[in-house]
Amino acid sequence: MHFDKISLYIGVAALILAVPLAIIANLLTPRVRDWYSTTSQRRLRNRIAALGKRLEDSECGWTFTPAEWETYLSSFVDHQTLNIGLVLVLLWLGSHNSFSGVVSFGPSTSWRLDYRLTQVCILLLWLLFGLLFWVSLNRYENLRDMHTIGGRESLRDRIRDLKKADKTSQPDPPTTS
Repeated sequence: MHFDKISLYIGVAALILAVPLAIIANLLTPRVRDWYSTTSQRRLRNRIAALGKRLEDSECGWTFTPAEWETYLSSFVDHQTLNIGLVLVLLWLGSHNSFSGVVSFGPSTSWRLDYRLTQVCILLLWLLFGLLFWVSLNRYENLRDMHTIGGRESLRDRIRDLKKADKTSQPDPPTTS
């Protein structure tokens, strides 16, 4: 059996599916979280209370101007592009090392590194970049919810949708303008 071909196919499929699956995961995360909170009335009430507290905190704080938010968003995209580029460099380094067994450092020196040690180091770096990506996405979501008008509207919509699912809550009184 040709395990090298199988691993190549799995690696190529993972590389091709990584971005679409990450996008789908980010789109489904709020829905799954809200669905999970509706499976128990106590969790649902706790989730509504947590989102209400978050909304109150956000309304007491400052907001981004549209220009500030666009600046932050462009720097966020730049940092994520850099992270993805570094991960691709690690992918190249891992594939190069697995085929040749030699990693060159400088013009005249080459060190033969142990294949397993190199793969473990690359795996640890992948995990580090994954953690950094997760932290930056959480920071982005937090800043959006807390400091933008669109994020606050999104919080209100989530609270309203969860209150519809709550069987024990009283409906909100109608607002008069």
